[in-house]
Amino acid sequence: MFDRGLAFSEAFEVSEVEKQGRGLFSRVMPKCTPASPRHDIPSMLRQLVDDVTANDTGREEVWAKRGADIGCGGGCSGLSFRSCCERLIGVDLSPEMVDKARNRGCYDELVVGNIECVLRKHPKFGKRCKNATHGALAYTTFNLVFACNVFIYIKDLMNVFSDIREILDSNNGVFAFSAEMLDAKDNDPEPEQPYALQRCARYAHKRWYIEECARQWGFATKKFQPTATPLRQHDGMDVYGVLVVLVGEIEPGSSEITTR
Repeated sequence: MFDRGLAFSEAFEVSEVEKQGRGLFSRVMPKCTPASPRHDIPSMLRQLVDDVTANDTGREEVWAKRGADIGCGGGCSGLSFRSCCERLIGVDLSPEMVDKARNRGCYDELVVGNIECVLRKHPKFGKRCKNATHGALAYTTFNLVFACNVFIYIKDLMNVFSDIREILDSNNGVFAFSAEMLDAKDNDPEPEQPYALQRCARYAHKRWYIEECARQWGFATKKFQPTATPLRQHDGMDVYGVLVVLVGEIEPGSSEITTR
């Protein structure tokens, strides 16, 4: 989904996007606010994070000294997580969406930039990066990193998981996100393919791939919960996914996977 080459991360009626031209967020009408509880992914993800962190004795309501909202869009996710973060930074590729997020007043800082570029200390393949925000988050340690409705626009998640592991507090830092999943089928023609681009121009990932990304980069999976309510609608049909909460508490490459 793109607008002049910029990805968007705000909720829109997919059917309307299809009519207007895929992903041009400036051409379509946002969904009515407040969001329907059936599609309120930030609130559902926040509840799962609370369930995980409630098991840690001594944690108060504001338990994350620093939080990062990766792909913050218009700031809906920031509103849901603001109360548990002492300082909250939002990142989005679209300047227009960052302006909307700023108007919500829930972020201490906002950065316009590509997620992987902002998270990475060194450019890919040794190439010089001209992006002024390159590495903007790479030299800070975060207690909480979350991404709502973001990974549907990213094909390969390995680099993102690696970069987030680098900036996450090694003492039980929390990484939470939503994703759309491919159904596991016995007759899957491409069982080794970890993701697929759907007709609505969003990526869906397979469970084994998400778990492998977590294992590869030293995350313990505390919650892996298929959504009981739909993430969105497409062509009049409900689309379901998964909400995941990871904790960076194991050595990269360990075989430990805990799902609940």
